[in-house]
Amino acid sequence: MFLALGLQCGAAEEETATPNLYGELNPPAVAGVSVVKLEARSAEIEWPANLSSAGTFRTEVRRFAIVDGELQMSWVDFPTAVISRRGEHYRAHLDGLTPQQPYWVRILPEGAAAAAVEPLFAVRFQTPTRVPWITARQATIWGLGGALGVLVWLRWGRRGA
Repeated sequence: MFLALGLQCGAAEEETATPNLYGELNPPAVAGVSVVKLEARSAEIEWPANLSSAGTFRTEVRRFAIVDGELQMSWVDFPTAVISRRGEHYRAHLDGLTPQQPYWVRILPEGAAAAAVEPLFAVRFQTPTRVPWITARQATIWGLGGALGVLVWLRWGRRGA
């Protein structure tokens, strides 16, 4: 909007690079990596075991903070992640997520030179909205059951009168 106003006022058509505060919004795709289960408060990420010879991994999540009035990004450990091997795949289970929030998660192999290790991959996803405590199907069943109960009561109640 501001760029359009500047051009209309005769400002120079000079392209300025806008800093990307979020880093890579869409991390590069890695074959075989996917978010296989996504719920309001949890997610599971799966990747082929042949991506790394490491046997243990670390999970990090991207965090944003305002420090001295500036937006800063950092990767922090996701301590509740549980990583397990399932046949030819590894799976990371992330619990304690916030509904309807975007997440950037990366997986790093652990080992002797863990500090210098590059991430295997990063994925981006958004958790869905919170699921209500009663689903629409359950509400329909309870509603029909209640209506049937009232009809039976009216039918049998009149018979006794």
